[in-house]
Amino acid sequence: MTCVVTAANVNDTQVFERLFLAVFAVMARIRTVFADNDYDAEHHRDLCREFGIESRIHKRGQPHGSELGKHRWPVERSNAWLLENKCLALRYDRLGFFMQLLLQAACIFLVAPKLACEF
Repeated sequence: MTCVVTAANVNDTQVFERLFLAVFAVMARIRTVFADNDYDAEHHRDLCREFGIESRIHKRGQPHGSELGKHRWPVERSNAWLLENKCLALRYDRLGFFMQLLLQAACIFLVAPKLACEF
């Protein structure tokens, strides 16, 4: 699990490359990237192609039915689990690195029990 903290007024699409590279550094066996139509940009698809990864980015103006919802709910569920950590739900601290540390700690606490069951 990888996370990137930005200011509240930064659009998610602006950190796509940074997040993609962070995920790729942690998990180099990515086969497919799923994204909704907000990420519909050729440079996002080019980035995926550079790493030999299939991009399933929903194109704007296309009807629903891309089956993205089947792959999106784990992300939304994980976001909800992360926001159960109250310090992440309301951001009082202005220091980005502090929020990044809290978010990474929450990710570790979320993933660790699942990994412990595997071993």
